[in-house]
Amino acid sequence: GSGSVNGVVAGNTCTGPSHTYVDDGTPGTASDDYPVTVTVSDDDGGSDSNSVAHTVSNVAPTITGIVTNEPVPQEQPITITVTATDPGGNNDPLTYAFDCDGDGLYETPGSGNQGMCTLDPGTASTDIGVQVSDDDLGMTTGSVGVAQSVTLCSNYATGRLSMPRSTGCPTGTFALELPAATPTSLCISAYTGALAWYRSGCPANGWWEHVVPGSGPLHFCANTWTGALRANLRGGECSAYETPGVIPGN
Repeated sequence: GSGSVNGVVAGNTCTGPSHTYVDDGTPGTASDDYPVTVTVSDDDGGSDSNSVAHTVSNVAPTITGIVTNEPVPQEQPITITVTATDPGGNNDPLTYAFDCDGDGLYETPGSGNQGMCTLDPGTASTDIGVQVSDDDLGMTTGSVGVAQSVTLCSNYATGRLSMPRSTGCPTGTFALELPAATPTSLCISAYTGALAWYRSGCPANGWWEHVVPGSGPLHFCANTWTGALRANLRGGECSAYETPGVIPGN
């Protein structure tokens, strides 16, 4: 359909010009055949033609970048922005889908090239899957690791940590957001599992030190009524009056 283009004749052999097929043709197909017609004419006005089918296969899109607005507070949505290219250009419109829960299913459709996921608050970090498809059955996948942050309330006098209430940290405490710009040492009572933060470091006796993010995520139980925290070192220990959570780490 591009019109006739002259080839180069050498003896009885004609070499045609190169041609780039930017799309495989019919939407919804992985390949399509294009007829290539060759017409030979002599200088007395005689001519003849014949055709051959040239099969053009679709090429899947390529993901060139994935960015997020991490870290986000636990239980808050995170936005994923994807950039991708396709050899078909405007002939191959792209659609995006996201796997927010790591089950291998891309059940969250994108709005344009963006997706929004709400992550499990019991997971310090997770991978979000990205799927990009063109209109000719081409598909490629990728993933991006995202981190969640948590805000704790540290008592000015004792350093004891608690969860903020709906109105924020109570009077007498200040908000400590983790992970912070620099590693932060949390102190865990070896006897009660109570969590505290001391500016001068953990007491020498009866306390363990947990560095955020260096020591990895730390699971905790938060009292539903008071917000008081205790470490959940072995998992599955939260009572009916406590909410499980995790302090993000590596």
